[in-house]
Amino acid sequence: MSVFLFLGGHFEFFTNVVTEQYTEIQRNREMREVITEYNAHIKRFANHKKYPKDTQFILLQFDGSYSLNMWKKTLDFARDMNAQSKPVRFTYFLSGVYFIPEKLKNIYHLEGYRIGRSDIGWGDDFEDIRKRISLVNTAYRNGHELGSHANGHFDGSKWTQTQWEKEFDYFNRFLFPSFDGQYPSLDAFQKQLQTSFIFDRSAIKGFRAPLLGHNDAMYKALKNYGFTYETNKVFRQGQEVEKGDSHNRGNIWNFPLYGVNIAGRNTIAMDYNLYYLQSKGKSILKFGTPEWKKAHDDVLQGYLHYFYTHYNTEIKDKNGGFKPPVTIGHHFSLWNDGLYWAVMKDFAREVCGKEKVVCGTGQEYEVFLESWGK
Repeated sequence: MSVFLFLGGHFEFFTNVVTEQYTEIQRNREMREVITEYNAHIKRFANHKKYPKDTQFILLQFDGSYSLNMWKKTLDFARDMNAQSKPVRFTYFLSGVYFIPEKLKNIYHLEGYRIGRSDIGWGDDFEDIRKRISLVNTAYRNGHELGSHANGHFDGSKWTQTQWEKEFDYFNRFLFPSFDGQYPSLDAFQKQLQTSFIFDRSAIKGFRAPLLGHNDAMYKALKNYGFTYETNKVFRQGQEVEKGDSHNRGNIWNFPLYGVNIAGRNTIAMDYNLYYLQSKGKSILKFGTPEWKKAHDDVLQGYLHYFYTHYNTEIKDKNGGFKPPVTIGHHFSLWNDGLYWAVMKDFAREVCGKEKVVCGTGQEYEVFLESWGK
């Protein structure tokens, strides 16, 4: 009888091992299929007949991407727009700390910062992080882009290349388990999650630096870590994009934010800057009030002027036949009672779907430019 129980125990263990291996094989097969489909979609933007040189790209982007509610809102909005034949694909620059619970924060230690510091907090419990991973996977399946917003939201404008690369190491480790034994508590947590992304690190090409803090050392690190574009500089409207300028030794594309004029005042096309411009960083505007509507309309008109300045660019000018992108950077924050999210939606409804307009991603724009030899 004891021999029977002993053998039975070993059979159960063997079955579990085979089941885990089979599940891993299935997961890897699914990942390869999803990545292949996504890359095939990106390559379509090299079709010159469908996307001529004067195609206007609009890059609608979000930094951080913590809120589960905003994940749902943005994905639902994009789905509704697609149903109206006005396709919208967002770029989400992910913060690595949102995929790690606070109880594991002490594994994060950058030179010059106290152990476990993050200026934007951490992920919550297991269920919160599982849901966030699921929503990120949904975004990727639907053609949206995932980029990096680093981790603890620090200003890297004075960092060394080593500091940048350490930050990218942490980002990779927080999102993509390696189970290398370097961080046993993280290994245990990621195994217990029993879920992971349906894409690998190669899917992440774009970088938005926290606080837009960048320097020459960043470009060297970006190249070493597989990034192909960044979006941290601020240009005047109409100025062309650049690749590998004198301060960019990594040959990285720069898809800048641009300045906008809002009711006679200048700022950049980012909701946080608008929030400070209009209400000094305090959520005092309430939806439905005359003040909220005026602030909304001021931003919308500023965004539309920005769009038409680029959209109406003559293709025979110094840009060599390419129109500068319309890049707009927002956050998953509903400042001023959702004012800036409302503006982004109204802006997209107005311009997405117009002739020769693509409301798409940085990776799509990069393929488009390089297909023309830009």
